[in-house]
Parts: sequence; C-alpha cells; structure tokens
Amino acid sequence: MTRDVAALFRDLARATAKTDLAVFAGRVGGRFMDNVKYLFRHCLLEKQPFSPVFLTHHKADHALLGKAGLPSLLFPSDEALRLLPRARLVVCDDFWWKTQTSAYHLLCEARTLQMWHGVPLKLIGFPEIDSDLNMTPEKREHLRFGYSGYDAVLSTSPFVTETSLGRVFAAKEMWETGYPRNDALFREPDRIDLLGVDEDSLRTLRSFRSGGFKVVFFMPTFRDTGGDAFSDRALDLAALDAFGRKHKILFLLKFHPYLTLSAELGLKTVRLVRSDSDAYPLLRHADCLLTDYSSVAYDFLLTGRPMVFFPYDLAKYLRRDRGMFYPFEEMAPGPRPTDQEGLFAALRGILAEGRDDHASARDALCARLHAHRDGEAARRVAGRIAASFFS
Repeated sequence: MTRDVAALFRDLARATAKTDLAVFAGRVGGRFMDNVKYLFRHCLLEKQPFSPVFLTHHKADHALLGKAGLPSLLFPSDEALRLLPRARLVVCDDFWWKTQTSAYHLLCEARTLQMWHGVPLKLIGFPEIDSDLNMTPEKREHLRFGYSGYDAVLSTSPFVTETSLGRVFAAKEMWETGYPRNDALFREPDRIDLLGVDEDSLRTLRSFRSGGFKVVFFMPTFRDTGGDAFSDRALDLAALDAFGRKHKILFLLKFHPYLTLSAELGLKTVRLVRSDSDAYPLLRHADCLLTDYSSVAYDFLLTGRPMVFFPYDLAKYLRRDRGMFYPFEEMAPGPRPTDQEGLFAALRGILAEGRDDHASARDALCARLHAHRDGEAARRVAGRIAASFFS
C-alpha cells in the first residue's frame, strides 16, 4: 500500500462518525478460530448494545460464515471499505490486522480490545523486544507497533497479569476475565462452535472413540529457527503409529497456525488436523495432551486431564529460539521425557496403565493461572465491552 492511500484511509477514519459497530478481526488474517470466534459467537447469541461483524481476508472463511448466516466482511470488498471507518471497537487476538493489512488504517480511530491467544511461556511482547535473541532493528520496530496501543488486554488471573501478560503489552487496562475459547472446553459444541473445525478430524475422532481408542492431541509450538520433533528426528512417525496401534491410541497432530502440512501421512493411528482449523471443540475429547512449550497446555489444565511434555530440544530452544517467562519445570506439570523411548513409556503409563502422578501439580498450576474455571469467559468479556465502550 502506498503512503498516499494509507493517509487517505486514515483521513477517512478520522472524518467518519462512529456507530455501534464492533469489528471482530480474526487471527492470522481472519481465520474463524480462537478467542475472537468464541466471543463473536456469544455476542451473536445474546443481545448486545453493539453490532458485531467478523472481519476476514480469506474468501473461504467469508463464504463459511455467509452460508451459516453470520455477519462478516471480506477485505478489501466495497462493503468493508464502507463500514470499517464507522467501527467504534476492534476486537482481536493477534496483531496481523495491524501489521499486515491496510484495514488497520480504516480502523485507526476505533478503540481496541486485544484478547491474545494464550498464557505465554515463551517471551513475547516487550520482554522479547528487550532481549537480543533473534532480534533485529526492523523486527524490534515491528513488534513494538504490534504490541502497543490497546485500550484493554485480556488476562486469565492476577498472577498471569503480574508475571507475563501485564509486561507484554502497552495497554490502558488488563481484564482478568479468562479466555472465551476455553468456554468450548466446558460444553457440547453447537453449530457455530463447529464452524472452522476440521470435519475430517472430527469424524476420525468419533470413529476411533467408538472403537475403544484413547485420543492424544499433539500440539507443539513453532520454533523461530525452524524444526519440529519429526524433522529433527526426535520422534518417528512410523514408530508413533505402531505404538498407537498396539495400545489403541489415536494421535491427532495439530501444528501451529503459522505452519502448514498438507501431505497425507498414510498412517492408521496418526492423523493430521488442519493447522488453520479450530481445535477446541475436538480438544475437549482428548484423554491426554502432548505438547512442548505451547500455551495450549495452560488451557488444557481446565479439563483436569493428564499432559505429557516433550522438551527434546529445550537447551537449543532457550539458546537459539526464545527465552521464557517462567522456569519450564514449574510450568510443565506432567512427565517430561526427552527421547522417543521415554515418551512412549510416559504415554503407556498414563493411557494403558492408568497412572497419573501429576494431578495435584496440575490443579495447583491451574489455580494460579485461572481466576475463573466456569466456562463463562465470553459473558464476562462482553459485559466489560458493553460497559467500557458502548455505555
């Protein structure tokens, strides 16, 4: 976008009177997933003093919402160009909409609620900016803009606000309401919950469950310097499949939304979940979570179920990828094997032998990270929005 067009958009935003419009800017360019999805759902189902509309840059997501009869804007359609300057509020859970699209210039006069997408373990925001690891002047400026300028940011507890999220963002307020996406862990999914879900994976999960299989979700984070457990040869897909067959365990592999894997694995008990899909209606059915340094672990605490951590590259990760807000051992209440043999032993103990030696540690960590454990986060957030921005 040229400077002239950006300036034109900003002038238009300044000159346009604001209405009761609240724009829900979906993550990673407007995928129908994460906290924005679940707050948007709540605001549609229960009348609000504002009009919610979902903003996406993806034609498929726009078509999906249109078919379901839900209000959405596809940028840069004529309708989006006409309506965005009227928005009083932008609700988001990343800053793609600010840094990667000219839609930001049309929304620059709106108030902003940043919900983010997880309790952070790895350094993000200003603590990351202040570090030297993988940092350049250009990246530092990009991140500083992305993490600044919010009217409010969500947190999950006073502890999280004090020790991480309150340091991450430049914001006027922190709202310790909890995350709307975690509401999905407390209920059977409805038709809106299931929009954006990988339907093939859902059918697979249901089929294997009916056959007596346990379900393990493997959800690793991305690494700034690349790599994963399979490409780094810490874990072998064929061996994982053989283990799953032997012990009647289905492994659902969902990688970070920044990563895309489209190839079929050709395995029976190891299946890929689309990385750009919403995992939460499926995650509630998991018997165990397998992860490394991903914030999904801190959401999964709310289920009370076991977790296994696979920090096969912890030393390298801390040295070359990212620092952490907390000591890893304090934030990993479960077995922490570092090789395939140890991983299989941990999974066998939990799923085949029924051992769970970390239940009390999980509950203690959950109490620190979650001030609310009731599936009502979206209701709390919507109430704060109404009182703060539309009263």
